[in-house]
Amino acid sequence: MLEAYDNREEKVSLGILSRQYLKTFLDPSFQRYGGVENGSGWSKTQCEDYIGNLVSDMTCNSVIRADVDSCLRYAIEENDKESESYFKDKKDKGFESVSIDGNNSTSSIFHFIEKGMCFNDPQTGDKKLLKDHDEQKQMDIRWSNKITVHTLKRISYQGMCYLFRNVNKSTKLNAQEYRQAMPTKLAAFVREVSNK
Repeated sequence: MLEAYDNREEKVSLGILSRQYLKTFLDPSFQRYGGVENGSGWSKTQCEDYIGNLVSDMTCNSVIRADVDSCLRYAIEENDKESESYFKDKKDKGFESVSIDGNNSTSSIFHFIEKGMCFNDPQTGDKKLLKDHDEQKQMDIRWSNKITVHTLKRISYQGMCYLFRNVNKSTKLNAQEYRQAMPTKLAAFVREVSNK
């Protein structure tokens, strides 16, 4: 899966994903400006439900991201000036990866592990915190629960935009999200005006 982009597929613990979250760039030029802190994508309840199902082994999903260093080297090899400028900017700002899909998941994990967000227990309906579990269960949640992460090492800026659209066909993007998922001057202008 995703071999065209030199994909490295691995199982990553919730503890590691939460540490990597702040080093992962969420680019609103092609992706939903989602996550717990941004209020778009999933609601707070959906984030809490996701974590409850995740720690109860009742759901699964994957995360797709682009590795900044590898993609910068690839852009230089391909003489892709747009991608070279893009990934160099992200590297200069301290980002290690760019989110392509799974930001709502990783944001929920980060806020659960690092910020004390509660989760909805799918069996009891109770709201719980990580600290409500004994020390061994907390360690298991942090380090034994894992999500499949696809880290792409040879993808361009435009390629990320197309891939985001492709993987979100089953979850229909609304007209604004679909239009925004392709970097154009008009989309940039609309974002700029709406952010002011």
